[in-house]
Amino acid sequence: MSVALQNPYERYKHASVETAPPERLLIMLYDGAIKFTIQTQQALETKNYEEANRYNLRVQDILAELNHTLDQSFGEIPLRLSRLYDFYQRQMILANLKKDPQLLQPVLTFLQDFRTVWEKAALLSKQG
Repeated sequence: MSVALQNPYERYKHASVETAPPERLLIMLYDGAIKFTIQTQQALETKNYEEANRYNLRVQDILAELNHTLDQSFGEIPLRLSRLYDFYQRQMILANLKKDPQLLQPVLTFLQDFRTVWEKAALLSKQG
């Protein structure tokens, strides 16, 4: 067992991810991206560029994962969503290069808005 998983909290977190339904995993990814975007902004504001880069890369990884998991067989919607993920991933890269926390605000707004959309969709799917 890895050292991280010896910690009871880490074991719980790992188990919750392993057993979460797909819609919950999607919301968890958005939660992580939102958290790391905020942390990137804060690190850029304090000129802690090493930390900003680390958090920024986490957001980029999550956006890449969200993009990768899209089912393209559903036509136009996944294609448009893929373009949004690509755009916001490039926005993260630009903010990292320019060291500008203001460039992250549109990314954060997108992530927060879409998290809300997916959360509502998950609730509706449970009802129907």
